[in-house]
Amino acid sequence: MSTKFLLVAIFAASAWAQSPTQDSIAVDGEVSGASPAALSHLYVELYGSQSPGAISRAQLDLDGRFHFDNVPPGNYNVRVVTGPGEEPLLDESRQLGQFNSPLTLDLPARPTTKPVTSTVSLWELQHPVPKKALHAFDQARRYSREHDTSKATAKLEEAIRIDADFREAHINLGVQYARARRFAEALAQLETALKLGPPVAALYSNLAWIQAALHQYPEAAASARQALGLDPEIAAAKELLDLIHAPEK
Repeated sequence: MSTKFLLVAIFAASAWAQSPTQDSIAVDGEVSGASPAALSHLYVELYGSQSPGAISRAQLDLDGRFHFDNVPPGNYNVRVVTGPGEEPLLDESRQLGQFNSPLTLDLPARPTTKPVTSTVSLWELQHPVPKKALHAFDQARRYSREHDTSKATAKLEEAIRIDADFREAHINLGVQYARARRFAEALAQLETALKLGPPVAALYSNLAWIQAALHQYPEAAASARQALGLDPEIAAAKELLDLIHAPEK
């Protein structure tokens, strides 16, 4: 296995992306208005005026961000859903063009749709997070949006010092460590997160990429399969398995 893993963006989550065209654009965005545990289960879908189905779908990153490549500029219905075919938590008409990214989506304060999962709700009820830890976590999210990995990492470490069982802080700290190429530390954070709560496809997918970066290819393949078992449409896990099984060139 070569260093090609290091050339692939860790935590990529887009699916059904269109082929690039001369005028296509990249769209970055963020969803807010839900807990970190809930956000990791959500998808953003783009619907065109002439398309009966989603022309592109992206799973949220662990800090609520998403990315689309090769989107033709135009008007779209942008939906936030819990999975393909599910009723949207949010459905808005947006003009997507070169100068209106990033795209910010705010979930309703009291969505009328069903909860993301009963497991997530039960976990949150049984493990309330101290306000000081939540405040540090929120600050870390802001620094992460500003691409300040160092400050985001420091705030997440602070949140974990306050509450060692703050699962979402461990997950996001693993993400920040990975972005800083501190892969061994990232692996430890995600392994801790696995012990603290229910299985999440995005968590297993991220774990797989970190294991691959550490050349733990059998473990990476197993984690990617775990992710696909929880969510057969998670593109990052599919991509990783393809890379693991691709012949060397």
